[in-house]
Amino acid sequence: MREDVYSSLEDEFHEREMQQIFVSDDWFCYFLEDGNNQITGFVELSSRNIVDGCLSSPVAYLEGLYLKKEYRGMGLGRKTMKNSKKLVQK
Repeated sequence: MREDVYSSLEDEFHEREMQQIFVSDDWFCYFLEDGNNQITGFVELSSRNIVDGCLSSPVAYLEGLYLKKEYRGMGLGRKTMKNSKKLVQK
């Protein structure tokens, strides 16, 4: 799934970056599931020191959002964004 979002990156880069995500306090990745515990996609969020147009720091930043094709067009991306906002505000 991650390769679909970041298709220009090599497999080795994905592996290294995922290892960094797992140990980072500033980068968050979680899988999205439906009501039957089936993975529907994933979200990657980070905490950045600088983001264009933002005056405060740190800033929550959406690094990537992916939904499998069969789950698109159902409002799940919007719902995910709302839930991600709640996670960041905690």
